[in-house]
Amino acid sequence: MRAPYNVIPAMRGFDRPWFLCGGWAVDGWRGATTREHGDIDISVFEDDQRALFDHLTGWELIAHDEERGGATTERWAGEGLALPAHIHARPPGADPGEVDRLVTDAGGDHGDDPPFEFIVNRRDGDDWLLHATWAEEGRARADDPVVRVPIARAIRPLPSGVHAVAPEVLLVLKTTAYRDDAGFPAGKTVHDASALVSLLDRDEREWARSVIARLAPPHPAVDALPWD
Repeated sequence: MRAPYNVIPAMRGFDRPWFLCGGWAVDGWRGATTREHGDIDISVFEDDQRALFDHLTGWELIAHDEERGGATTERWAGEGLALPAHIHARPPGADPGEVDRLVTDAGGDHGDDPPFEFIVNRRDGDDWLLHATWAEEGRARADDPVVRVPIARAIRPLPSGVHAVAPEVLLVLKTTAYRDDAGFPAGKTVHDASALVSLLDRDEREWARSVIARLAPPHPAVDALPWD
């Protein structure tokens, strides 16, 4: 399976690290498109925010972080975002009304031109810092645990050549950062998590399971994944 057709043209010339995450990354590792995708998730690092904004000149951008309400339609002007943060994006020429609707319909069917969502992550030197984000208020807290993962391990090239979050790290993100008000979203996230477990060797599974236990409270959906 190739990466979404418009990813490489959109990111060409951006000379900072970027990599697929979310459902497209899962299907990239599986080698087939296994479900519909409402958007294209791309991760970047916190210190590359301004470079990303400059790269996306002319795009319609709506950012969400700790200082912006969940339903905001205010355009991002390139200011630093307080993590956890993400940016909904449409390339030049997109219908502004469609961009506004991303706020309330981010998982909807956007046809052959899926929107982008840029996820902003924190790093320290050569390590990616993974935070728990399952807190009741829907955001990371100062006392949340942190897991360091060497970036060289966490990001690897897909067969297509596009870089993506490594399967074991993606599994951690899927089972800790994608929790809803009920504690764990069903449907596509469980589908993706189950697929990722099946791709891992024994050491990778043990690593992922131990990290998930550090970052999030126990949940039957996680226990039911095909760990053995």
